[in-house]
Amino acid sequence: MKLPSDFSIVKYDTFLRLARIDDAEFILSLRLNPNRNKHLSIVSDDLEAQKNWLRDYKYREEKGEEYYFLVGDISEKLYGTIRLYHFQKTKYVFGSWIFCEDAPEGLAIKGDIIGREIAFDILGFTTCLFDVRKNNSLVLRYHRGWNPIMIGENERNFYFELSYEKFNTHKLKLLKLLEYGH
Repeated sequence: MKLPSDFSIVKYDTFLRLARIDDAEFILSLRLNPNRNKHLSIVSDDLEAQKNWLRDYKYREEKGEEYYFLVGDISEKLYGTIRLYHFQKTKYVFGSWIFCEDAPEGLAIKGDIIGREIAFDILGFTTCLFDVRKNNSLVLRYHRGWNPIMIGENERNFYFELSYEKFNTHKLKLLKLLEYGH
């Protein structure tokens, strides 16, 4: 399944839409924020380079190879990003999960859940792959809560695999904590 270029969704009082080239400044501001980028790959502060990366991304999006989302609140004020990429037959990689310091409480978690719902329920994947920096203890604790299988590690990262079934089980618990459960 391929998402339309104007795809957006509102769910759990959270708004997601596909990234656009004019989002370059916002994305770069997130990636350059020293309080938020400790656990990210280094990026230059070149706005044109970010726009070029987004132009290249839009070609991958057009082909259904990758989806980069901006995440906001119900009023569509943007606070963060997530990305679904490296698509294989049944697997995809989840990443680029970064949010502003002033993001409403729980918004990053809801964005994560919606992004994974898109990958599993709309795009039809059965397995999510992701990595977490070993020294990123808060995010590591959050992701371990999904009960993924650790499939590898190196000096910097742990690598995980999360099944659709485990996602659905934990999602219900998280949504209940966030007051969206049944």
